Amino acid sequence: MDLSTQPVRAVPKSVQLHKNDVPREKRIKHNRGSLTRRQRSEASPKVRKEVHERSGGVCEKCDRARSAQLAHIERRWKSEGKPTAEDFADLCVDCHTWCDSCDEGRQWLLDFQDKLIELREEKAQ
Repeated sequence: MDLSTQPVRAVPKSVQLHKNDVPREKRIKHNRGSLTRRQRSEASPKVRKEVHERSGGVCEKCDRARSAQLAHIERRWKSEGKPTAEDFADLCVDCHTWCDSCDEGRQWLLDFQDKLIELREEKAQ
């Protein structure tokens, strides 16, 4: 059958299926109401400012380079609640790459987080 010779027939709106014509159990379910893991673990502007003030704009690992990135101390996929300033380190690109690429770097981040928690507890007393 040669379709090129057949006339094009638009389906009238009265015949098209509408959302209400599809039974509820067959409708596509979307999760648009909930935030993604990435959105939940993003640093708020307040937290970014707090981390930047803590570091003075200098990498918290090497103390030489200008900090350019916030590094998650705890992996994003492990984060539960809203992140605080203690969940981030202000690092230069090289140090951030080092921390994410090797066990030694990961351990440095965890030790750094312990140091931040100790400082917070000292301030509270």
